[in-house]
Amino acid sequence: MDIHNKLNSIIGNQIRKERKLQKLTIEDLAELAGVHHTHMGDIERGNVNTTIVTLFNVTAALNLNDPSDLLTKATKDLYPQFQEEVTKRTSKKR
Repeated sequence: MDIHNKLNSIIGNQIRKERKLQKLTIEDLAELAGVHHTHMGDIERGNVNTTIVTLFNVTAALNLNDPSDLLTKATKDLYPQFQEEVTKRTSKKR
């Protein structure tokens, strides 16, 4: 699994975890967030790149304080790898 798919997976898992803690169905969360329930399922499974707008809507639908609540684990686990990729691309151009 590449780094981008890992990111989608981590975010999706965080959304699923929070949804289940709140005892919401995928359909409930999708309706609250303004997306189709199949799309919400794809987001939770990490099958799609979600937009920032959708992430904000999901965060609000889950009554979280801030979208970073869903991104904390991804930031901690994966951001250093993204930085490495950018550094490699930058060094090739110089």
